[in-house]
Amino acid sequence: MGNYYPPNIAGAEEFLATAWPAIRQRVPGARFVICGKLCDAFQGRAFPGVELAGVVPSLDVYYQRAAVVVNLVPYGSGLKIKTVEALAHGKATVVTPAGAEGLPDPPSRGLRVCGMPEMADAVAALLEDPAARAAEEDAAWAYACARLTPTAVYGELTALLKEHCA
Repeated sequence: MGNYYPPNIAGAEEFLATAWPAIRQRVPGARFVICGKLCDAFQGRAFPGVELAGVVPSLDVYYQRAAVVVNLVPYGSGLKIKTVEALAHGKATVVTPAGAEGLPDPPSRGLRVCGMPEMADAVAALLEDPAARAAEEDAAWAYACARLTPTAVYGELTALLKEHCA
């Protein structure tokens, strides 16, 4: 899911050209669903197993259905909200190094960080092993609960503001 934004387009283009064919070779029934304005970059093109959902009223149903969530951005700045959302939905998440930037103490489980050449293996391995994927989902959820809640994220800032504004 993503906006029509150069890093999203570049990452999805590379994923579809390199990792997706390898994933489909290992897991022939795999589907890749793209939501948002990002779909505009791929209109008129067909990729086996790829669904262009476009802009949807809510991403919740797509997160519920997803076995694995990927963040494919090759560059960008700041915290990647789509990575945070995937972890907060308790999803096994595979991201590029740029997709993990900004996370506080990135988790060692629940989030797999890899370059595009390794992306196919990471995603396919999670699709092939439901037990391993379930463990990654539990770890993603635990990380989100510990590190991504408003208290965890804004606690220091809130305390500082209270101290200085008192």
